[in-house]
Amino acid sequence: MIKRFMKMCAFILVLCMGIGFQTGEVKAYSLIQNGLYRLQIVDSHMYLGLPHNDIYGGAPLVLWKYARDGSQEWHVKYVGNGAYTIGKIGSNAVLELSKYNNYELSLGYYKGYERQRWLIKRNYNGTYSFLNARFNMALDLNENKRYNGNRFQGYPPNGTRAQQFVLIRLE
Repeated sequence: MIKRFMKMCAFILVLCMGIGFQTGEVKAYSLIQNGLYRLQIVDSHMYLGLPHNDIYGGAPLVLWKYARDGSQEWHVKYVGNGAYTIGKIGSNAVLELSKYNNYELSLGYYKGYERQRWLIKRNYNGTYSFLNARFNMALDLNENKRYNGNRFQGYPPNGTRAQQFVLIRLE
């Protein structure tokens, strides 16, 4: 009887949270606290990074093994309406998605554009996925290949492990 009650409570909690990709729409709320994070691709010891911490040089956003140079540290900030910015600490540069160049990710000065805002979804396995507020594209590891230097891209949400991240809070 207790197990049945606990299962029912868990089911109701999930329904009440209203989190998830449903029929192409995202219901998102402030799921995580503002702060400094590493975005680790699930099932790896590799992270979303910026080579040489090159904030203004147009470097691509890539997967890389653990580095201690700050290149994998991201400030995640809630900006309202279920959206967050993902920025480099100590700068006004945030992750943005451009539909030009096949939905390539880059850093740009924050100006409040929808392409600079990300909806965050908590997945069934405790990981998180990021969906661009402007283009409805997920933050995705190209072909889910796990090697240093593989690029991240915008890709239609599909729930695969290429779009699942572990958020590691640093502060």
